[in-house]
Amino acid sequence: MAHDTIEREGELLEKFYRCKAKCSKWHERIKEHENFYDLEHYKTAAKPGERRITLTKGTNIVDLAVGILTANELTIQAVSPEESETIRKQASLVEQFLDGVIYINSERQETDLRYDWTFYQVRDGAVGLKTVWDNSFDDSLRVEADEEGNQRAIYDQLPLSTNVIPARYLFPEAGGRLGRWKYMFYAIERTIDDMEREYGPMPQYANLGKKQRETKKGDFIDYWGEVQQEDGSWAIENATLFDNKLLDGPRIMEGYTDIPITLMFYKPIGHVKPEDWGHSILRPVMQMVEELEWRVNRQTRLLNVFANMPLIARTRDGRPVNVDAAFGDVVQMN
Repeated sequence: MAHDTIEREGELLEKFYRCKAKCSKWHERIKEHENFYDLEHYKTAAKPGERRITLTKGTNIVDLAVGILTANELTIQAVSPEESETIRKQASLVEQFLDGVIYINSERQETDLRYDWTFYQVRDGAVGLKTVWDNSFDDSLRVEADEEGNQRAIYDQLPLSTNVIPARYLFPEAGGRLGRWKYMFYAIERTIDDMEREYGPMPQYANLGKKQRETKKGDFIDYWGEVQQEDGSWAIENATLFDNKLLDGPRIMEGYTDIPITLMFYKPIGHVKPEDWGHSILRPVMQMVEELEWRVNRQTRLLNVFANMPLIARTRDGRPVNVDAAFGDVVQMN
């Protein structure tokens, strides 16, 4: 059993690092876009006494685009190949349910999911939306009989969790059978304390104190992938790892017909290279803004050097020179 676990750990980690290498250029671009939006795009530190101008055009462009895209109500449409009054009513109920899923999860997380995914999609060029069945709400399940005496399950709390994931934490591999992606990794640093709150005590960290648990971090990896079963059918499997150790799985996820992470791209220009899957709105303006900043900085430097040059005056000893102070400093030479 231990040998099988180590073997599966090795397989998953090999997949992850191979996928991470393929996505490296894509993630580097996402980091560039993030720095550009945060006005931290200068690659070198300012020299002593140097005054730099940082233009906010990139930030303004992203904020304006997000504002335009989120100005109107989100429209959810359930489509069916059939047309009838019953189907239209059912479609309306589905649309209302999906709208409720977004609203409830936004309230739970104290955020606006629609704004979050629009912002990351516009700025980074891509964003992930993860929706899974959350077993932590099983306690809210109760069974009641309807008017006809049939038993039905009712949840007092919505058992669906929807989360917005920035693309820099996602590592997908294209070529799936059930969907676009063969498998996908969600990887992020988490503290031991955070992990134990979700997965329970971890024996390998039993000797660490409270402060160490709250500060020491490791890589948490959430894997979702397609797998072919013995009968030839395809299913979805899931596994989680922390600090390169398998926590759970891989196990077949019953009820899942595809990977529950949807990648949304702002401007797709290609389907082969990860860096072409989705371009940011900042991509066409970054070089222009950098050139403009270079020009403004040069002009500012010239003004600082030549617009306040000192006036040199030849005078006799003890004879003052009265000059308008606006011209700059006066250097007296006897």
